[in-house]
Amino acid sequence: MMASTHIVLTVGLSEVPILVAAYRLCLLYLKRDGVLPSFSALCIQDTTDEAGRVQRQLIAKLTEEALLPSGCVLRWTAFVVPHSNPPAIRRAVTNLLRLQRPGSHIHLHYTGGSRALSVHAMEAIVSGVDAAGERYSYEVSYLSSGEDVLTWGCGTDFQLGDERPNWSLGIAELASLNGFTPTFYSSYSHQHFGVSDPDEDVVVAGAAMVPLLIPSENRRAYGRWLAATWDACWKTGSDDRGWLRWPQPPPRDNWPQKDLPWIMLSPDVEWREITSNLAHCFGGDPVWRVSETGMALRIANLNEQTLPKLHQFLHYQCLELLAFGALKGSLIDLGYPDWVVHQSVHFARQGARGIQRRDFELDVVAVLGYQMLAVSCSLSSDQPSLKRKAFEVLHRAKQIGGDGARTLLICSLSPRDAEGLMQDVEEDTGPRERNLEIWGVDSLNCLAERFRYYLQNSLAVHPRLP
Repeated sequence: MMASTHIVLTVGLSEVPILVAAYRLCLLYLKRDGVLPSFSALCIQDTTDEAGRVQRQLIAKLTEEALLPSGCVLRWTAFVVPHSNPPAIRRAVTNLLRLQRPGSHIHLHYTGGSRALSVHAMEAIVSGVDAAGERYSYEVSYLSSGEDVLTWGCGTDFQLGDERPNWSLGIAELASLNGFTPTFYSSYSHQHFGVSDPDEDVVVAGAAMVPLLIPSENRRAYGRWLAATWDACWKTGSDDRGWLRWPQPPPRDNWPQKDLPWIMLSPDVEWREITSNLAHCFGGDPVWRVSETGMALRIANLNEQTLPKLHQFLHYQCLELLAFGALKGSLIDLGYPDWVVHQSVHFARQGARGIQRRDFELDVVAVLGYQMLAVSCSLSSDQPSLKRKAFEVLHRAKQIGGDGARTLLICSLSPRDAEGLMQDVEEDTGPRERNLEIWGVDSLNCLAERFRYYLQNSLAVHPRLP
């Protein structure tokens, strides 16, 4: 058995790659040394919280995998150093090395933190000697976010590959790791502490509705109907629960019963079949009648739980549902049913004073092992609005998923206009923005195939062998 290993981690503002690398190093050195390594986390004052979150998640992962027996403690010490004072960094590393057992092997992992922190830590390791006056044996590594592979220094025979298949982080774990509260909620649950994703029949109804809204004249007619009919009848209430309600709420035992004038988007497209499916999803059997303005519909059993869901569905949530179903199905086809996909998830930052009331929403979120993929959806053709959505999803995905997060904007622009919008975005983000792609109307009729191609070719998610 070789001497135990001590790992020095430089910690910055991106927690995910540090956690992934720390876990992989635990596996490698546990196999080689027979014991788990110990850790020192080098951080500046502003990144002590990040170091603490990595430590907690690493302990949870090791405990879950039965690699850290009950009652045992992972040796972990955080050292706060000034990033602008090279002598102080070298002294701190020298001091932490003196705390290790004689003959310890040192490993520097330098994915996080500043370059100066890594360079001066390396200087101290190379020039340091243990209590017996012997030079330390050492190795170095780095986790490439573009390849998701632990890149080693010279002198190792480890054969390493993509780290993502070894993980299946939940969205709450990923959010918590990056400083956000896990007490988010889905629009389908309206409850904290969890996600309740849409039922399969709702996803199918959304997927069926999208093709009918692709023609611009249909979207304009649908928008006029929402404004003139639906929004005139159904208002957002001011009660503390935030339920939608009538201007004059009906009795609770008859919630609400009223005919809803319906539309036909074109002479050859009737919404009756889709609407009947919606009635079964959100209420009960639909009741149709002919009115002076055309068709009218009553969904018999709407209540304070199902009414908000129908309201959200009709307000262009169908594209989110199509993307949710296509992405989830693509991951299952590639052999990753354990990688989570959620629709309409809200997040809030967890601070010293508790959860911030101000939150934000991502339309569709997937966690590819530990890498976040966030999808923003819009049937709008307004380029300034779409540009704002592109910047928002870029920013929010990085907040929740770290620097390795990837994003998509799915919209109804023509391929040429979508390419022009991407070029417009890159004027502000810099050329070749690899964290964002914009898909136009040409992707909507083959979204599942487009997701599979993107996952395999842009994100290098290879099919998992049985």
